[in-house]
Amino acid sequence: MEPTNLLAGIATVIIFYAIGIACIVWPEKIQRLALKHYNGKNFLEKLNPFLDWMKTPSYIVYLKVMGGFITAVATLLLAPFLLSIR
Repeated sequence: MEPTNLLAGIATVIIFYAIGIACIVWPEKIQRLALKHYNGKNFLEKLNPFLDWMKTPSYIVYLKVMGGFITAVATLLLAPFLLSIR
């Protein structure tokens, strides 16, 4: 595998790990960040069908589950890159 492809792949895995771990460790912060632009005066609220759900505790659980899934995918993506290093 070419070094540039290897670097791009490992960078992608690192980004996946960062997103997955952030979703697991700080779901409340991510929820606040996602809801930051919805202040009651914004036309975007009409365009987001998930807005009410994003305000519930089940969204926190969803973020934690997705964080675990993303971390698992990152682990599966890491294996070929580690095997290609010689």
